[in-house]
Parts: sequence; structure tokens; C-alpha cells
Amino acid sequence: MLGSVAEKGEQKSLRNEQTARREPAMKNKYLFVYGSLREPNNRFRIRGQIQGILLCFKKSRETLAGVVASENPEDKVIGEIIEVSKGVLRALDDWEGALYIRKLIFAKIGNFPKPIKVWCYFWDYTVMADMGWKESKRIESGDWFLRENNEI
Repeated sequence: MLGSVAEKGEQKSLRNEQTARREPAMKNKYLFVYGSLREPNNRFRIRGQIQGILLCFKKSRETLAGVVASENPEDKVIGEIIEVSKGVLRALDDWEGALYIRKLIFAKIGNFPKPIKVWCYFWDYTVMADMGWKESKRIESGDWFLRENNEI
């Protein structure tokens, strides 16, 4: 009986962990975007940067941007900060699917001294290979719009 209680506890813990992974708390309304969600000519977005490494991932002819965490403060990813609703975040969680994990991090805006909290989608290496995605190259500029042909 003790074993079955422990097993049920582990199963419940795993379900809670999976739910938290899919639906993190949504108190924050800002999202940092760095790849296909960016719009080059949108004047209403705020330019920002986060600490991380921007990579290009490939699967046959498809190419995606993906950010991975970095301990090096010199590693920067350039993007934009947008305000989104809870519904939009939920829709993006579904759209980004299993390839990305949404995490709450700090972003820097220009010379503003205080960073702000933003959501950001990070590449999930744990499912990458299973779904056929392969890491291509690091985008040295940290900016998806400034990537060079040899980086993809």
C-alpha cells in the first residue's frame, strides 16, 4: 500500500510538472520575440535584448530561430518586447508547441538602467532530435534579421 501511495504521488507530481511546463503563471504581460514573431517595419514595438545564444535550427527546408540560455553576459539576443494578453500567450504556447518552453526572464531596453521581466520562448533540446530538428549554426550577430546566408 505504501508503494502505491508513493507511485500516485510521483504521478501527480509529474502531471503538475507537465502542466506547469505547458501553462506557466501568466501575471506578466510582456513577451520578448526574436525570430518569426518579429516584424521589421513595426514602429510600435520596443527593441530589447536578453542574455542568451541565438541558434538556427533546420528540418528539411524549414528554418527556425531558437534561443538557448547562456551564462556568458556577452551573449546577447536582439529582439522586440510586445504587450500580449493571457489569451494570446495561451495561443502562442499551443502554436510554439513542444519545441519551445516559455520562461520568465529579464530583458534590457536600450540604455534604460533597470531590466524588465518578459516572457521568452526557449528552444527545448529534450524534444529536438525526436522531432527531426537539427542545430545548424549560431547567429553571431544575435539578431535574426541580420543573419547571414552562411549561418542558415
